Amino acid sequence: MRLPSLHIDDSNAHLMVGDGRAVSWNERIYYLSCRQEYAQPALKAERLKLKDVGIQVIPPSKWEEYISAQEQAKASLADLFAKYPPLDQDGTNYCWVNAVTHCVEIARVRAGLKWIRLSPASVGGPITGYRNVGGWPDAACKYAAEHGFVPAHFWPENAISSRYDTPETRAERAKYKIETYWLDPESPEECATLLLLGFPLVAALNWWSHAVTYLGVAKREGEYVWLALNSWGADYGDNGRFTLEWRKGTPDDATAIYSPRIAVWR
Repeated sequence: MRLPSLHIDDSNAHLMVGDGRAVSWNERIYYLSCRQEYAQPALKAERLKLKDVGIQVIPPSKWEEYISAQEQAKASLADLFAKYPPLDQDGTNYCWVNAVTHCVEIARVRAGLKWIRLSPASVGGPITGYRNVGGWPDAACKYAAEHGFVPAHFWPENAISSRYDTPETRAERAKYKIETYWLDPESPEECATLLLLGFPLVAALNWWSHAVTYLGVAKREGEYVWLALNSWGADYGDNGRFTLEWRKGTPDDATAIYSPRIAVWR
C-alpha cells in the first residue's frame, strides 16, 4: 500500500493547529450545559472494553505480520474505502460528528452493505440545538445509536438547520440506526489491535482540538505510524488520507465500532 504523502509529526503539527478549521474544545461548553443527555460522562459506561467482547490485544511483535498480510490481500480499511470520497466539513465545527460518520460508513461497507453518504449535520444538529459548535464524538455515537443518520441526499451533509428535520427524514433516519456496540480502547496497543482486525476508530487529539478517523497502522521509514482520514475534503493529503507519527497521533480518547455482523479480518 502506498502511504499518503502528508505525514504529521512535531515538525509540522503547529501548522495543523493554525489551520483554523479545527474547533476549540471550549466551544463544547454550550451543548454540555444544554444537552446533558448526550454529554460525555453519560456515555462512558455504555462503551465496552475489548475483553468484554472477547478481543485479545495483538502484541506489537505481531503487528508487522498483520500489516503485511493486509497489504498482500488488499484487505485494509484504507484499501476498502479508497474509492469513496472523504467528507468535507467545509468550515463547520463538526469534526466530532464527521469522524463518527466516516466510521459508520466504513463499517457498513466492511459489513458488505452498499456505501451511502450519510449526513453529519443530521446527527450534530439535533445534539447542539442546530448551532455550529464543537462537541464530543461520544455524543454523536450515542445519538446515532438511538436515532440514526439521515442520508445526505435527504439532509445535506453540512446543513445545520432544523428545516430538514421532517417526518420524511425521521423515517429515513430510523433505517440507519447503528445496531452495534461502541468499544473503548484504553491504550495505543488496544487501538492498534482494533485497526489491525478491521474496525475503524474515532480518534480525538487534544493538541489539535480535532477528531479524525483512523484506518490502520502502517510502517513509515521503519517506524509505526497511524493511517488516518480527515474530514477536510479530497484536497487534504491524499484524498483526505494522511499519516501521523506514533506518539503525536496516539489518541487522547478513542471509540471504535464493533459489530458481530462485521467479519473480523484475521
